[in-house]
Amino acid sequence: YVSYKRAEDEPSRDRESFEEMGHWIGVMIPRCTDPDEEVRVTALSNIELLLYIDYVLVNDNYGVAPSDFIKHISTLKERIREDELNAQFAVVNELTRVLVKTVPETELPDLLMALMDGLVDPEESSANGTCVVLNGLMRSRGRELEEHIGQLIHAMLFAMENITTEQTMNGTLHALRTLGTHHLTGVVDELLTTPLPQTTHVIKSLQVLGKDVKLAMPMIDHLKDIMNNDMPYEVSQVSQKKFVKKVKSKPMAATAAIANIFDAEELEDTASSDLAALLSTLILRVGTVANVVEDEARTYVVEALRRLLNCAQLDELMADLEEAGVLEQLSTSAYPDALTDLARLVCEHLPDHLREIYVFLSPFLSRNYEEQRVAVAAVFAEFINNCDEDVELLKKLLNALLVRLVDDDPTVKLLSLRGLGNLASAGEDEVNKYSTTVLSALMGGIDDATEVIALEAMSGLSKILELVDEANVAPVLITLCLRMKPSFRDANPAIRAAAITLFGTLWRFGNHGESEADFFEQIQANLMAFVLHADDDDEDVAAASRHALFLLAELLRHDDIAELFQALEEDEPDYEDWLDSVSQTLIAHFPERLNYYVMECVAFFAHKSWHHTKANAAILTGFFIGNMDDDHRRTVNLSHVCGALKNLLREPSARVRVKAAEAIALLYDV
Repeated sequence: YVSYKRAEDEPSRDRESFEEMGHWIGVMIPRCTDPDEEVRVTALSNIELLLYIDYVLVNDNYGVAPSDFIKHISTLKERIREDELNAQFAVVNELTRVLVKTVPETELPDLLMALMDGLVDPEESSANGTCVVLNGLMRSRGRELEEHIGQLIHAMLFAMENITTEQTMNGTLHALRTLGTHHLTGVVDELLTTPLPQTTHVIKSLQVLGKDVKLAMPMIDHLKDIMNNDMPYEVSQVSQKKFVKKVKSKPMAATAAIANIFDAEELEDTASSDLAALLSTLILRVGTVANVVEDEARTYVVEALRRLLNCAQLDELMADLEEAGVLEQLSTSAYPDALTDLARLVCEHLPDHLREIYVFLSPFLSRNYEEQRVAVAAVFAEFINNCDEDVELLKKLLNALLVRLVDDDPTVKLLSLRGLGNLASAGEDEVNKYSTTVLSALMGGIDDATEVIALEAMSGLSKILELVDEANVAPVLITLCLRMKPSFRDANPAIRAAAITLFGTLWRFGNHGESEADFFEQIQANLMAFVLHADDDDEDVAAASRHALFLLAELLRHDDIAELFQALEEDEPDYEDWLDSVSQTLIAHFPERLNYYVMECVAFFAHKSWHHTKANAAILTGFFIGNMDDDHRRTVNLSHVCGALKNLLREPSARVRVKAAEAIALLYDV
């Protein structure tokens, strides 16, 4: 004011407002509810004077009369003498209305920042009075504070650390919520910039926003958007050939926020009403943090899922997840399988939410982040396994996964094939409806260079072929058999077992109809492989071969052959005695095929590591030649066979050498 008077006659000066007025009014506000009566009155007088000085400066007229708003403060001075706190708060509330109308926009941020110190005033009444003014200004003038949100939020959080009374804390949280009504995303974004793990005061701030019926869903939507659409991680090169993924802080903070918000029981309705979208978001987040270096990123998403389900009172679902160990597996490299289990339990406990989850997740099946595509594919594949009553959803799920069969990520492709195979769960009608498309898609994966994909394709085909009509298989039956054949001799026993199992399921198409003759030829073409693998080193391969022979036995058109093959699984005879019987029976019924049988056995001699099977092939060759008569032997290239057996005598495996010698001994009369 003195400075103004001294500058009154100067030609150039700034008369727009009283600089720092906001700060000094903020300093005075706590004293308006001070325990001392004279302090309260003096504080009001000071505020009145500060506002009047500003009014004079703005109007550029020293003699101007105070405005009605400023005059009103004089009427409050007597009322502020009341000892009763509620009366004092009523006066401060009226003072706030004056400040709302008189404090310039440029001074408002400084006023609010000064009030932050008042929140921790040693006098409880002063701190509570400050809350009244802070809330009033936030409510009426909060729209003007967009550029100052960060400063205000961090100041309130800092104040909360030193607030000692519940009433002041609640008032401060209410003020933060009020600011959120004007700038919700700004307030939430500032809360997300705080360090992790989030402090008690940040959690309270998030929860107070979540408990407001008008703010809850917009805030949750904003957090979901950050988690789903912000860059989840950045790739850093740590060496010439090694790259690592480092999680981005904002989506991780948003995940922690979701966990902390739904730690409040009062949010049950919010959790329940938005359950499908929240579950979908956390499913996606499981994928995007699966390969980052920060373990806490995975911890936050699992905890968020746990608290969401608890908040929504889904106790049975939660219990089943815990019992199956799904939550723990979600934070490991086995997360696709864990998501499959999660999806299965969601189908069981929340069947009415499947369509909503599909709609939410569907766009992410074509996003750039492969981890999101993996997560969606895992869930959709399992949904197909459990939505037989919703044929429209089933169609959408199948179409979604068919598109991803060309995905660059092998896990996405594998899960898509798994989903197509799961169509079998929908029953015969649905299998036949989509059989042409699904069979073609699954057949395309049989000879994939990635073994797990080939295995999944064969597993899916086995399930589909159990149900599909012959008319739908006939056009592709021979092609399917030919594509399977290389897998019977694959080095991976799992591939061999899956391929042999798949061939065995084709038995339904070989005992009648247009496919009978062609399929009979395919059985003959692969018969020696099944016979020799029936005693494979790998028990799964051996079991698959024995069962395939059991299923195919009756298609070989002779009862004694059928009995012989079925006995292998049912009676478990001595394998070499059984081979001898097989050779005699096949010689009797299929003399025209003997050269092919023997050459197929000899082909096994070339395998470098299958010593056990190679030995069995040698002795079976001996049984065939030894049990033939001269006419039959003339159909076989004996010199080639004898030479191959002689070469086996130089094999490193003692068992191979022994069986080769035994086989040669059977040729004594050749």
